[in-house]
Amino acid sequence: MSPTEYIAGFFLIIIGFSVSELLKGTARLIRERRQINFYWPFYLVIPFIFEILIFWFIWVFTMINADTDKVWSIFEIADISIQVIPWAFISYLMFPSRIKEGFDMEKFYFENAKIIIVITIALAVYVIIRMIASGNDQGIIAVIVSLVLNIIVLFGFRKLHLVWLISTMLLVNYFIFMAKPLTIG
Repeated sequence: MSPTEYIAGFFLIIIGFSVSELLKGTARLIRERRQINFYWPFYLVIPFIFEILIFWFIWVFTMINADTDKVWSIFEIADISIQVIPWAFISYLMFPSRIKEGFDMEKFYFENAKIIIVITIALAVYVIIRMIASGNDQGIIAVIVSLVLNIIVLFGFRKLHLVWLISTMLLVNYFIFMAKPLTIG
């Protein structure tokens, strides 16, 4: 097993656990649907987080299939970890541990969304710093707009959360499909 395959395996396990949590949580919500007071914006977040995890999966997969075997430094491993692991945290924050009769999805959504926004703000700041430091500023405008939007919404979340959801989804999709498109093979 090459060093790249070993490192990629580590990240794929993290991504796999995160996707598993999204799938289990979604199944739990479906199974317990009669006990839940639904709140529809919550369901917009699920495929969005799933899409980001799949983006990271494809990125790691393309890294494995690269023609050269990379020599990894501790900094490079930490750099990827800092960008992948927060999405694992977010996937675990998305769903309640237990669902009791009369579970209020809206309350749960608003309690956890601010934590998720703080994580995405920290991640966006890190990504911007990395882009500037590496000289690779492709897609940096989308990340900066996302950062500013997240900061604004953090302070007025109840009023702006739908704007945040939709615009963040659009910005991330722009970044994934236009600014940093990945190809396999």
